[in-house]
Amino acid sequence: MSLKRGPLSLAVLLLGVLLYAPGQAAAEARFAEAIPDLPLMAGLVEQPGAVVFDKPSGRIVEMEASGPLSQPDVEAFYRRTLPSLGWEPAGATLYRRAQEQLRLVFRPAEQSVTIRFVLSPRE
Repeated sequence: MSLKRGPLSLAVLLLGVLLYAPGQAAAEARFAEAIPDLPLMAGLVEQPGAVVFDKPSGRIVEMEASGPLSQPDVEAFYRRTLPSLGWEPAGATLYRRAQEQLRLVFRPAEQSVTIRFVLSPRE
């Protein structure tokens, strides 16, 4: 018995791929709850207690994430990732986009790192 692949089979296959692919992308890309457009590097866990203010001059958010990573690896991740989201480097741990700036403040420990993300209107 031979299987014929007609337009219906192709449509079902395409539908399956489309339904599967977004789930995969969502599983791989994680974003912070406090700063929804900030990706979290794999291995970082957002800590509770973020401070969030929306002001007419812009957002002010301070949040922390930590994980069993090294500071150089985390810095490299954000140096690679943030420019693709419109952030331009303005220093080793400072990025600017439109009217906002994002500062990364590191607290390394022996086998982990805690990073504080400070989002504020541009100075």
